[in-house]
Amino acid sequence: MNPKPTFLAIDTSTEACSAAILHANGCVWRDEMTPKAHTTLLIPMIEALLAETGLKLADMAAIAVTRGPGSFTGVRIGVGIAQGIGFGLNKPVYEISSLEALAAHTAFPGRVIAAIDARMQEVYTATYCRQHNVISVEGCEVLCSPATLMGHALQYADESAVLLAGTGWGAYEPTFPLPAGWQIKPNQYPHAKAVAELAYQQWLQGKKGVGADSLQPVYLRDNVAEKSKKVKLLHIDK
Repeated sequence: MNPKPTFLAIDTSTEACSAAILHANGCVWRDEMTPKAHTTLLIPMIEALLAETGLKLADMAAIAVTRGPGSFTGVRIGVGIAQGIGFGLNKPVYEISSLEALAAHTAFPGRVIAAIDARMQEVYTATYCRQHNVISVEGCEVLCSPATLMGHALQYADESAVLLAGTGWGAYEPTFPLPAGWQIKPNQYPHAKAVAELAYQQWLQGKKGVGADSLQPVYLRDNVAEKSKKVKLLHIDK
């Protein structure tokens, strides 16, 4: 089997900001809650991880990034920086759903209904199930009202291992008593460590990622047409 590739992963899709490097000996990461300072903190995080591992950006096999949905500005920052690194080093980029990264980071062994607060009385949501340590989506990502989210969750009322995870569940608490065995983690966020691990799973499946020029953010809102801008990554040696 080929040796494990080295990935640089970043997430800026919500109030949380994180970066991680997955390499042959494990995974290292940095994270911080910073609603309006992603650009300021992300590059120093990457520099710190490179220093800790003794690696350079040129050593990365690929970049992995959350492509949304989430904060419009945050998603654009992450996608733009991933594009900048991908273009600069001619590296592929693995696009990871913010909701999938959120669900994966919980490490919950059953069904996860991930929900991110989308403001304007709406949430981004998708449902995931983990089997044999591999997480898969059921259905698709949607933008919906809190009432629709509640109705969707109640479809699984007969199940005993369900986790309601993410800021959507903090902004709009369940309007029904939680069935026995259910859990709720409203302060759960996507994380770069999970992004790196999900990209590695894609690599194991033979997926190659996409070119930096093909990377696009996912907003889910039809009235958001602004494309991500390429962001130059400065002050980091290749």
